[in-house]
Amino acid sequence: MSRLRSLIVAYFLYLKADMEDMEELSQMRTELMDHAQNIMNLATDFSSSYDNYSYLWVDDRQEFMRQFLLYGHVLTSDEIEASGDEGVPENPPTLAQFRQQVKSARLCGSVN
Repeated sequence: MSRLRSLIVAYFLYLKADMEDMEELSQMRTELMDHAQNIMNLATDFSSSYDNYSYLWVDDRQEFMRQFLLYGHVLTSDEIEASGDEGVPENPPTLAQFRQQVKSARLCGSVN
């Protein structure tokens, strides 16, 4: 089995040198790699669009509700560090924030 593998690798290296010399194949490779990079960027952007809802699968729902009711949003580590010993000042959510959370919950409920 290892002999077969070494023959395949040697043959691939032999062909690779010839393929790299062909301009058309080189252009096709570049085009393919560009398309792959674009798809990866689109996938990253698409998955980032769900970051607003990450609390649904990352955090404890009770902790989310506690922070939302006290501060109007989930605290970031930067906010916690910046507040120091005195703590983050309470800022209850507005009616608009409540509405947004209800809309988010309805959207997530309809997706499931």
